Amino acid sequence: MLCQLKSISRHIKTVSISETDRLEIIRDFLAFLSKADTNITNPEMAAQLNRLIAAHHPDGEIYRREKEEFNQAMLDLYDTWHHKATQSDNPLHTAMKLAIAGNIIDFGPDHEFEAKSVIESVLESSLAVDDSTAMFQDISKAKNILYLADNAGEIVMDKLFISLIGHPGLKVAVRGKPVLNDVVMEDVIQVGIDKLVPVINNGTDIPSTVLKKCSPEFMDAYNKADVIISKGQGNLEGLINERDKNIYFLFTVKCDAIAKLTSTQKGNFVVMHAHRLPDCSVEPCL
Repeated sequence: MLCQLKSISRHIKTVSISETDRLEIIRDFLAFLSKADTNITNPEMAAQLNRLIAAHHPDGEIYRREKEEFNQAMLDLYDTWHHKATQSDNPLHTAMKLAIAGNIIDFGPDHEFEAKSVIESVLESSLAVDDSTAMFQDISKAKNILYLADNAGEIVMDKLFISLIGHPGLKVAVRGKPVLNDVVMEDVIQVGIDKLVPVINNGTDIPSTVLKKCSPEFMDAYNKADVIISKGQGNLEGLINERDKNIYFLFTVKCDAIAKLTSTQKGNFVVMHAHRLPDCSVEPCL
């Protein structure tokens, strides 16, 4: 909850609104938090904050322009990274690291980055947690795979990874409505993932995968999946207590709470199976 309180000022600066509207958003969000269930997840709080801000935006989608620009900027680099991956000693592992590198593109945490140099640095770095061998073994045996997308821009690197996985039973899931810079159907169409694999939305405007809020279509795909590839911290937060599915979390560690949870450090890169996470169902970890 503290993270969400700190994020108010950062998020409302993304839209040109009056000081009166800013104060109204803060009051309404604090009122929401005061009445919220103690088990509410961080992504659910983020969704409510996004709704309040979007209500003061002309078309309700705060990050549309930025998302389109990031998608195109990464598309302009696609051929370069595709060549680098396919010419490497282990194309699939390199593409996976590129997908994790793309996870740095996020409007949530405070940061500045230059995509090309940052991605190069990730390729030269080791993973702090690397369950990728087991993941690729499970992928090779799977009939159905569900790939949970995260952010715009990043989705271009997901496209590269998905294309090299080349699994006929792979399906991608995106958010059901615009929220922050998370991927929605328009983004996958812009970058062309819909030409590679089937794409569904999860039916929510939560920047995560909170199963109790997801659509029947999404839950059908989720329940049928033999392997779930979950990108980003947001999806991790929503699925942290799910122990009955074969989930692999791929993400960049962006905050101290996630670093503590995964016994890593802020800035580390991680491929972690769900069973290695602590049980947060009794005592909340985040």
